[in-house]
Amino acid sequence: SKAASSGFNAATSAAKTFVYALADQAPLSVTNSVLSGFTGTPISLTTSGGSGTGEVTFQVNGAGCAVSGNTLSATTATSCAVTAVKAGSEGFNPITSSAKSFAFKVPLSAPVISSTFAKKDSIQVDYVVVPGVGYKLDLLDSAGTFIKTVCNGCAGSNLISTLTPSTTYKLRLTATRDSETVATETSV
Repeated sequence: SKAASSGFNAATSAAKTFVYALADQAPLSVTNSVLSGFTGTPISLTTSGGSGTGEVTFQVNGAGCAVSGNTLSATTATSCAVTAVKAGSEGFNPITSSAKSFAFKVPLSAPVISSTFAKKDSIQVDYVVVPGVGYKLDLLDSAGTFIKTVCNGCAGSNLISTLTPSTTYKLRLTATRDSETVATETSV
């Protein structure tokens, strides 16, 4: 509107509409370098990108998978797909990342020595064999010092002979699967 002056009437223009749109954020992505883990051990989720100060939350798809804050966990061997969502703020629209896949497996359990039987100069050792797991049986003295490997890639029953009578020994049974190794020791 312009006020009247020097012989001119006041004038008002026609209305003009202005549209303010929210800007799109920079691309957002889940940036974890570790994409696999074990059930019962959470993985911390990380992101990069986005714009503004909006809160980042995570969504997960996959049976047995759960997100709490910025950690991903699983209760069973499974695969999970995680997406990050950054809320809109300071003139920015919300944004959702593409999905990142994670895999969980059940950790290797400690091997189970089911029985031992000591004779005068020998020890019979029996243990539970799990398919897909390799076993190594070591003989140690009572202080835990290595004496010898009884077998590597052994079956579930072994006889260790030519031992010193009336001596306490330790047995270490090591189970290996992929890059996991777990051991159990017992004295006989």
